[in-house]
Amino acid sequence: MRVRGQGDESETRQLHSVCSVLARLLGRLLETSESEKWDRYHWVDDVLPSLAAVVSDEELTILGFMIWGQRRQTQQWVEPFFASVRAPESGEELLGYHIMCGDAALGLGKSAYGTHVRSAGRSDPEDWMFVFSQGKI
Repeated sequence: MRVRGQGDESETRQLHSVCSVLARLLGRLLETSESEKWDRYHWVDDVLPSLAAVVSDEELTILGFMIWGQRRQTQQWVEPFFASVRAPESGEELLGYHIMCGDAALGLGKSAYGTHVRSAGRSDPEDWMFVFSQGKI
């Protein structure tokens, strides 16, 4: 993120853009995963940030929720989400990422979108359902 720490509209737009890219990346990772918990009828809609921190000029961490749905259904669900991504300032490519989502103890689809609590008081899972890493973080 080129603009940081200002809490202005530009920073909000950039964070939304990063979360959209993370949602697409996570969708692809889940589609190609060999997990029986995610199938071809599931899709990732978005990532909602609760907290974002610029760790360095190259690294950003985001804590929040993944919104997902199932084809032919109007209901959507949320799962806990964490991502740490590294990219050069040019933003051309990812240097690395570590993405985790879903609570393995609860399973998928336990929290309907709209009824979840977006607060800092949430607790992260002890065991994440999906974990993806690539490159150096």
